[in-house]
Amino acid sequence: MNPRTRKALEFVLDNLVWFMLLFVLVVFSIFIPNYFQLGIFANIIEASSVLGVMSIGLALVIIAGHMDLSVESVAALSAMAVGILFCSSGIGMGVQLHPEWLMVPVSLLVALAVGGIIGAFNGYLVVKVKMSAFIITLASYIWVRGLVLVVSGGRSAQDLAPAIRWFG
Repeated sequence: MNPRTRKALEFVLDNLVWFMLLFVLVVFSIFIPNYFQLGIFANIIEASSVLGVMSIGLALVIIAGHMDLSVESVAALSAMAVGILFCSSGIGMGVQLHPEWLMVPVSLLVALAVGGIIGAFNGYLVVKVKMSAFIITLASYIWVRGLVLVVSGGRSAQDLAPAIRWFG
């Protein structure tokens, strides 16, 4: 293989994800009317941002040589705790804070506290008690998901405060 062809092939292989993304965008734009709009891409980025932030935290666990299967359930419990506090209908309590912008940092603190408590419990069992991270986080996934279902009764919290909805 000559050096020029080899260099081109290395470039394509190093950037294969971007070429695949471009291919998917072209195919979707051809077959789905009005797909190639700024609003569509804003929705994709907004939905991906939560997954990206959760992935950063999970990357730290993986770098440490462990795994955490309970991330999704803990995120659901944290979101439900915020929903119960600040939603005005469904299972919500409708707590109002004044000024209204104060709801955003308080909701972040509530979500971080819920996630931090469960994470600290899992971390204690893995590091101090020397239990398997796989087993602990799998069990945590199950009991936290069960707790979400028991507390919510399968119902949703509706009419989230506008300040929190604006924040995302």
